[in-house]
Order: sequence, then C-alpha cells, then structure tokens
Amino acid sequence: MPGKVNFFPEKRTALSFHGPGFRPGIHLKNLVNWATRLMSSSSLFSTMKTVSLGPPGLSPSDTHECCSPNLQVKEPGSFYLPNKEHARASLGTLLGDMLEKAVLSLVESRFAFESWLDLRIPSRARRKVFETVSKVYFPSKNLYSSIKGLARLRTSTNSCDTFCLFCLTKAAKGVFDAARFLEASAGLSGTISPGATNKNQFESCCAEGDVVYCAFTPFGQVVVGGPGTTYYNCHNPLLLLDLGGNDIYNQGSNVSDPQAKPQVSLILDLGGNDTYIGQGLPGPGGACFGISLLIDEDGDDLYLGNGVSEGAAIFGLGMLVDRNGNDYYAANFMSQGASVAGLGVLVDLGGNDSYRNGIFGQAAAGPGSAALLMDADGDDYYFIGGMVRDFREPNRSWVSYGQGFGFGHRELGLPGGTALLLDSGGDDLYKAGYFAQGSGTYFGTGALIDLFGNDEYLARRYVQGAGVHFGFGLLLDSSGSDMYDAFGAAQGCGHDLSAGFLVDLAGDDRYDLGWLGQGGARAGGTGVLLDGSGNDRYWAGSKNTQGARELGEPASRASKGLLLDLGGNDFYTGPGKNDSSWGDPGKGCGGRDTNTRTKKGHPD
Repeated sequence: MPGKVNFFPEKRTALSFHGPGFRPGIHLKNLVNWATRLMSSSSLFSTMKTVSLGPPGLSPSDTHECCSPNLQVKEPGSFYLPNKEHARASLGTLLGDMLEKAVLSLVESRFAFESWLDLRIPSRARRKVFETVSKVYFPSKNLYSSIKGLARLRTSTNSCDTFCLFCLTKAAKGVFDAARFLEASAGLSGTISPGATNKNQFESCCAEGDVVYCAFTPFGQVVVGGPGTTYYNCHNPLLLLDLGGNDIYNQGSNVSDPQAKPQVSLILDLGGNDTYIGQGLPGPGGACFGISLLIDEDGDDLYLGNGVSEGAAIFGLGMLVDRNGNDYYAANFMSQGASVAGLGVLVDLGGNDSYRNGIFGQAAAGPGSAALLMDADGDDYYFIGGMVRDFREPNRSWVSYGQGFGFGHRELGLPGGTALLLDSGGDDLYKAGYFAQGSGTYFGTGALIDLFGNDEYLARRYVQGAGVHFGFGLLLDSSGSDMYDAFGAAQGCGHDLSAGFLVDLAGDDRYDLGWLGQGGARAGGTGVLLDGSGNDRYWAGSKNTQGARELGEPASRASKGLLLDLGGNDFYTGPGKNDSSWGDPGKGCGGRDTNTRTKKGHPD
C-alpha cells in the first residue's frame, strides 16, 4: 500500500529523528484534523465515517483485505429482535424500527471487526494476550513487560499501522450509524412514561428499575431503559439505550472470554446525572478485542474505572463521548484516551470537568495505536500520577505516561503511537510527573494543545514539549497568560536524536525550569521554545537552557537548541537577555529576544 507506515518493523533500521517510517508531523496532523472536525461538526458520527487516520492520499473508498470482509448480513427479522412486535408496542413503531436498524448496523460492525482482528492476531493467541493484560495491573513496574508480552505474540500478519487504524474506523462504521439512528429518534422518548412496563417479564435482563424493553441475541442483550432511574449490571450488551433519569451502570469486561467471538457494544444515555462503574477489564468505554462506544448526552456524570476504560482499547476501538455537564473521570491505569494496537478516544464537549488517572492515560499511545482526549470547553483539571514512583526520584515524583504521550518499546524495536490532548477553552490546570504534557519516546509522538485560557502546567521531567530517545514532543498554547513549571528536560527539549517544541503564541507567561530545556538539547537532539508575544519571565538554571546545547559533541550528533521571543518586555535568569541575541542562533545554538520586526516579518 503506498505510503504505508509499519509500526511493527521486522528489522530495525538505523535510528535517527528522520528515520524510515517515522513521520510525526503527518501522524499528528491527521489526529489534529480529526479532532478539529469532531469539534466543529454538528454530526459527530458523519465526521467519524469520513475521517482518515492513514497517510495522505488515503480515502474511505480505498479497499484492503482488513476492511472489505464481504459481509453477508441477513434481512431484519426475528433473529435479531426475538420480541420485535413487543418492542413496537412498548416503544412505538418509529422508535422500534430505529432500534432494529441500529441492531443490524451493530451486527454488521461485529463481522467487520472480526475480519479486522483475524488479520491482526490469531484467535489461538487471544487468551494469552488477555491473560498478559489482566495480570499486569499497571500500578506496578510491569508496563513495558506487558507490552513485551503482547509483542512476542505477534505474527507477520498482525502488525498495526496507520492504515490498519483506518480500517478499524471503517469496521466501526456500523456502530456510529447505530448511534446516529437512535439519536435521530431521541425526541420520541418523551412519549414513554416511567414504570409503564411490567418488569416481571424482564426477569433475565441485565437491568433493573425502569426497564422498557429487553431482548436476547447471539451477539449480546438489547436493552432499553425508560426515563426513570435504572440500574444496569450489563457485561456484554450489544445495545443499551437509556431514555433519561439518574442511572447507575455497573459494567464488567466487554470480552468475558477471549476465546469467544469479539464483541461490539453501544451504550447511549440521553440524559440525567449518571454513574458509570467498571471494576474489571475493560471498563466503561473500554475495549479489548472489540469495539465499545459509550455516549452520554447530558448531565453531571461520574465515571469510575479500574483500567482500559473511559476511551481506551487494546486490539480494538474504545470511545467515550460526553456531550454536556460537569463531569468527573477517575481511573487507575490505561484510561481516558489510551491504547495499544488500537484506537482510544475520549471526547467531552462541555462543562467544567476533572480528569484523574494513576498511570498511562489522558492521551497515551503505545505501539501501533492512536489516542485522543479532547475537551471542547470549561475550566478543567487534569492529574495523572501518584501510583508508580520513578526510580530516579522515588521520594519526589512518579511516572505519569500521559497528557499527550506517545511511546514505544526500545528493547523490542517497537515504535510508539501518536497521542493528542486537545483542550479548546477554559482556564485549565495540568499536573503530572515524568513523561507527560506533550512528550514522545522511541518513535512515539505526543502533543498537548490548549487553544484558549490562562493555564498552568506543572510537571517534573521529560515534559512540556520534550522528545526523548528518538521521540517527538509538542506543547502548543495559543493564548492566555500561562505558567510552566518543571524540574528538567522540559519546555522545548530534545534529547538523544529527538525533537521537542514548546510554542506559546500570546500572553504574559512564566517559565520555570531547573536544567536542560527552554530550547535546550543534547545528544543530537533538537529543542525549541518559541514565544510569540507578551511580557514574559524565564527562570532557568545555567546548564543547557535557553538555547544551549551539549558541548563537545561530534558533528554527526550535534544538538540544536533555540529560544525565540518575538515580543514584549521580558525578564531572564540564565543565558537569555531582553531585546538581544546570545549564542549563535544562525547555527542553531542560542536565542533571540526582540520587540520589533522588519517589513518582511523577520526579527531585526
């Protein structure tokens, strides 16, 4: 396939920032375009159907064995909804018909995903993968060993590249169609009264309370909850539609038996202050060997997961969409936009939200994956860490792996994925430890983009636009008076043939750093800090900061460090100086601070 990028190379090539197959700009651009279209589109699911995660020139009309399974889906009938007539009597003819169409679309995606998965990993190996994941219990030091366990099970046919992810989104088309059908009929929910149905007829259903309809299919239960309070204890629902009310969801894994057929699941809640609880793996909005989509239309909601939840996936697609409300997200590990060999997405379109995660999440992508956390509005709080102490500072900090972090596995030669945290509004607070806030390692690409608001970024090391060990990191803040605080290897830092950029376009900002950063680099890296305007304050140590680079490096591994401030009356501690140049910026070492520009737009 032209332009194919292999995320699982059979042979390790010469390593450099511009190494074969590593195109961070292209992968990040595709993810940014996708997030932008999600944010601006009035129809989320029409956007999902047309987006491409693959290389330039790849369109949805392209075919490949992993997304052309030659489906043979039966006509609508009792095979899919055993008590179809009762559904129409309880829900109304139009809503009943929409429900049947949604079920058919989900079954279609179920077969398409099975074809995709069979090319990724043989069924005989799925139990071993599942056991590897379930034993890891990521609040330990076994993150990389677990990825190693997954990687050792791969065959020559189960590599996952950008085209593979594109095929995964095509396989999920039926899930998005089903959600669209049901949202189109959401206005009919007002015609159904709470408690209008005899609940005794649903004794075997996975729900209690205001249950309007329940049916059993070979692919999972189909449940419709009324506008009253409903309690759901559903582990493998094919479709769950809740028409309103303050509901409680107690969810287990959507793949109870790895040897069983892969599962596809859609949960759509139309309103109410709901609680989602997931004690097993995966949790709400998470998928392992499956496709899981959770949509909450309105209300102040609470999401509690253990791992692989809240928009996370392993060999599959996990997506959580919350359209409105002040929401609280909490999980232990691999959640809130996280994935390995798959696609993990969390989208929150409104409200003042709080995100808390122990490790590996809030836009974290491992080998063969992409991850996105997008918050469209509100004053938000992001915290990741507190579970695994970092061996370099066990008494002071922890490992985060999140808030825009793409990582690979160096020992096995597995290049990392592409991760993006995009926040488009509000005064936000970001807190993390090691490896976070726009960081990438081993051919991984991590980015944090904040478009509006006065924000605070607090972290420790390898953060805030840091590329480490052949990685690429970016932190972009387009407006507001912001504060950046880090210990070292941060704020536009490139280390070991990597590149890191911190770009702040406007506002009176403050940068605090101990060492190696603010446009600092070493070991053949490239580090850049660019500030567009405002009266800024730069606090930094003197070791490889503010446009400095490692001395005595060979020409083949010469680092490039650069700090550019294009406007304002600024204050520096360290090598930098207000309204002047230092070092040799023309050769990629030093910095320049200026308040004026020439007619051509270049600094004087």
